[in-house]
Amino acid sequence: MKRSLYCIAVVLAAVLAAPLLVLAAIPQISMAGSASQSPPLPESGSEIIWDQTFAASFGVASQDFVGTALSAYDVFSADDFTAGEDCQITAIHVMGMVAMGSGMSSASALHWEIYENSQGIPAGYPGGAAPLWSISLPPNDPQVTLVSNNTGVSLILTTPVSLPPGDYWLVFYPTMDQQWFWATAVTNNLRIAQMINPSLCFGCGANWVSIQTCAGATNHDLAFRLDGQQSGVGPFAGTDIPTFSQWGMIFFVLFLAAASFMVIRRRVKVRQPD
Repeated sequence: MKRSLYCIAVVLAAVLAAPLLVLAAIPQISMAGSASQSPPLPESGSEIIWDQTFAASFGVASQDFVGTALSAYDVFSADDFTAGEDCQITAIHVMGMVAMGSGMSSASALHWEIYENSQGIPAGYPGGAAPLWSISLPPNDPQVTLVSNNTGVSLILTTPVSLPPGDYWLVFYPTMDQQWFWATAVTNNLRIAQMINPSLCFGCGANWVSIQTCAGATNHDLAFRLDGQQSGVGPFAGTDIPTFSQWGMIFFVLFLAAASFMVIRRRVKVRQPD
């Protein structure tokens, strides 16, 4: 009861502080709408490591509100992925939607975090246990590209994320007043995506809980894609595949070796007595 009264008081305070933004000041846990467009093809030298960009017309909140007026409604979403071998993540693409406003262009910061898997949930959360890797950037950073009316974002990393084989969780959220929603995906990969609202104001519990339980999502996953390089198998495992110029040098050296062998062999035959 006390928790509910506290949450109501937070909303009333925000409404009184911003009477022209009454609708925007009432947070939602989910929304139906059009997701941002699918991300572009990987950059040269990269490949798709993980792909679940078949977005549905439903999104779940993942949000850090600016200031303290609505901070009780901060909510974070996460979905898992697998690195089957050593990999370097060079790009992270996230698809989303907004109910109104200018989207993520108005954010003071965008946050990407990767957590290790802990018994089927992330081994931490924003503001709690520290992630394995994280980066926070303004939306106008050179590494950031906003797409589809600023509802989706591509992060092209200048310093790749190196991960050993294993299961991990990706968390993404903007810091801004307007709400952003992470689009769900129609895939069914690994575990159901999770949400956490530490203050309990959305009534989902202070621990990680599935997006189906917390937000009423019918989908299993969240829409995102990871690009980069993997160690692979075979003769070039853990190395870069030779370029065309490198292949040319390899064939040239082999040709010289073969020619030298033929010359030496011919000379040996000439010197042998009949």
